[in-house]
Amino acid sequence: MSENLNEPTADELPRLRDQCGALALELERETDPTRRAELARELAECRQRVFQAEQGDRPHDRDREAGGPAGDVQPAQVMRERIEGGNIEAADPRPDYAGLYAAERAENAELRAELAATEGQGISRERERLHSAVEHAQEQQHAEELSHAGVSPELAAEYEARILARDESFAGEVVQQIERDDEGRAFVIEADGDRVMVPQIEGAEMDVGDDVEVSRDHQGNYEAETGYGYGR
Repeated sequence: MSENLNEPTADELPRLRDQCGALALELERETDPTRRAELARELAECRQRVFQAEQGDRPHDRDREAGGPAGDVQPAQVMRERIEGGNIEAADPRPDYAGLYAAERAENAELRAELAATEGQGISRERERLHSAVEHAQEQQHAEELSHAGVSPELAAEYEARILARDESFAGEVVQQIERDDEGRAFVIEADGDRVMVPQIEGAEMDVGDDVEVSRDHQGNYEAETGYGYGR
């Protein structure tokens, strides 16, 4: 704050109260944690100065300083006796530091909670970003898998079959042969109710009714072994 270090006077009360109100409003609207901490400190200092000015503005304090309500000067000894006897309640000139510090601690606790919530939101957003990236990579891998499968998943689904996965082997009977205009033949192989579709495999002769074993390596290349020999 830009206040001087002298004790504020009663004439400054309206200005100080307006200043405290403006600081409180700015603190309520501010979202930056660092700036909120600065505003909280400035507001605590402003409230302390208001308290000091209010202490100096109390009428009964001025009466005691003047010697009484009528302004008669009282001897110091009489004043001490009245104070010690409990007839006059001496004003405590000390600011309520405990209350001010408690308010500041509450503000700081609120800021720490906001920071923790912000960090938690940041972690959640990072997890969502990583999850989306993993899903995207999996989709790309699946698309690449299908592009090298030799048959489309739509065609396989028409024959209630699936595409042979990489690093998978499958043994069964050739139950269907599909003629395709531009992509050559495709074959459906069935075993125990499971059906896979494979394209024409170079070097392998397959016909409906043949018992075959087909496989794909890690690169997606097909191999087939039939009763007529082994091809790739």
